[in-house]
Amino acid sequence: MRDEDDDDWDEDTDDDGYVPCPYCGESMYEDAGYCSACDRWITREDTPQRTLAPWMVVTILGLVAMMILSALCLL
Repeated sequence: MRDEDDDDWDEDTDDDGYVPCPYCGESMYEDAGYCSACDRWITREDTPQRTLAPWMVVTILGLVAMMILSALCLL
């Protein structure tokens, strides 16, 4: 008995879950958002957001405040 889906089956298709990385060409998981071979994120959605660390914000604000206070003292 033949199934209709058998006609669509391609015996040469090898679906092992791997695809080449678009940047370096190395084999990687199909669902991976990151290539471990070239250390690049594949999609913008998967890329971690860069934010300033809280200590960095405090340091910058402190430096700006010191510059303003020193400018006021010179007047």
